[in-house]
Amino acid sequence: MIRLNSKFNKEQLSLIVSKSRKYRIFYALLFKYYEINTEFFTELPKFSGSLITNFTKILNVSRLISIPSESVLNAYRLEIRDYFGSNKSLAEELVQNYIFNILPTQSSFDIDTNNVINKKKKNKIESIHSLDRIINSSINKYETN
Repeated sequence: MIRLNSKFNKEQLSLIVSKSRKYRIFYALLFKYYEINTEFFTELPKFSGSLITNFTKILNVSRLISIPSESVLNAYRLEIRDYFGSNKSLAEELVQNYIFNILPTQSSFDIDTNNVINKKKKNKIESIHSLDRIINSSINKYETN
């Protein structure tokens, strides 16, 4: 069960209530999940009942979570990325540049994945599902150069 903070600032709340009443809870969950994880869920996770209850009170909507169409979902993702200043298309390049910068300072080619993940979160880089591949590719390019 996923627990998220149910607090929104005025700007966030304004963004959420601008959505159709039918999708407000979904959008709020997607928004908060992204805020914490810098990635979007692909299937609706199990959220705590108290979170859903808090959202229904804040947003003045029912507990029913309606999932929007793919086109609406894509628009929501784009809007949330813009709000947090993240950029999916640059994610791989930014991670690769980070690795290129740390490799000369290390005595080996062992890259701590946790450091890369922390750097991603700090720089609002959306999660990459092939992080190991990017690390290995970066090391290979570094060695080649």
